Amino acid sequence: MLEVLESKSRPDRGTILVETRAYNQSGQRVCSFRRRVLIPRRTAENLERFEPRFAKED
Repeated sequence: MLEVLESKSRPDRGTILVETRAYNQSGQRVCSFRRRVLIPRRTAENLERFEPRFAKED
């Protein structure tokens, strides 16, 4: 994650800037791209949507 921006017009969401890199079998980078992703924000009202549905195993 490279950047986090809160939405100015919609307080329930924001955007993040992420970079993905792909490497071949020799370890050479063959692909790289950045993109912005719109995501919902965690709030007290929607927190249950972000909680894990299954208990973590130890």
